[in-house]
Amino acid sequence: MPNKDRVWTIELGKRIGPFCIGSSIIEALHVLENRVPIHPLEITYDGMDPYKNDTVIDSPEEGFQCYHLSYEGGSVKFPIPIEHQDFYKDQNDLPLAFPNGSTPIACGLTVFSGSNQYAPCVPKPIKCDYGEIVNVHIYPSAATLLFCDKKASLELGWTPQQVISSIGQPISVFRKAEDPNPGSVVMRERVNEYFHNYPHLGCDVMYNSLHKVSKIILRTNVLGHPEFGTYHKSNFRIYIHTVPGTATADVLCESITPETTWEQIQKSLSISSKLRPVIHDSGLGLHPFGSSYCYAPVPDCIFEVLKNGYLASVTIVQT
Repeated sequence: MPNKDRVWTIELGKRIGPFCIGSSIIEALHVLENRVPIHPLEITYDGMDPYKNDTVIDSPEEGFQCYHLSYEGGSVKFPIPIEHQDFYKDQNDLPLAFPNGSTPIACGLTVFSGSNQYAPCVPKPIKCDYGEIVNVHIYPSAATLLFCDKKASLELGWTPQQVISSIGQPISVFRKAEDPNPGSVVMRERVNEYFHNYPHLGCDVMYNSLHKVSKIILRTNVLGHPEFGTYHKSNFRIYIHTVPGTATADVLCESITPETTWEQIQKSLSISSKLRPVIHDSGLGLHPFGSSYCYAPVPDCIFEVLKNGYLASVTIVQT
């Protein structure tokens, strides 16, 4: 049963109840989805340019939605009745009481970082993994991921023991289905490919039947993708090299980030517009977002692109 009398602790500049400044959109959605009863949510974003404007989660039935009384890190909203609005539209002072003797009653509260709610300071993420820069160096037939904050690395060809020792235990393990082809033969001592899932790092690691890393998938958690909300955003910086084991002198283009568009990648890598993609429907059944497109402009690297031209994921494979 829901607790109608629950009280949320308010800390100006920090949080309102379970909603903390600096938490990721995944954490905010998790709080809302696990409340009882569940109320409808509306997520507003720019479908053509999801990184241009702020993303807004609205829950009118919860009361997330006058004049403002502002403090450092917080602002209280008071409605002014229509019949009294003409008295105060040209005044800077806030009324302590209306002409009829009634007192303003607060109807909302905003908590933000800094002293300006319209241009708040960028808060530090609450989770240490969220927003961590991951430098990805892709070489011919090899790749290395460097997690800058945790001083950890990940490479194609590693064993599960090496991966877990470096970046920690996976949240879950997913095994691919048996080959449905009746003509295929799988040796008893060999196992199918399987994934180690790291949603908090925004990536999946796939192992082949020899227990070697054969594929690494980096997720952007971009709005407009059917898997939005499943992973944190991987804050990668991808460098594509032409010579194995070199630093940055031989990179083909500027670093590729989650905000880089497919058009920018095409220009940087001098990719022909005739490059044909593979249509990817995510295998998630009916959803309003449509299919995405997978391009392999260079060996060992596959870009999943949404219809608006933004990256949904980057897959690094061992060939």
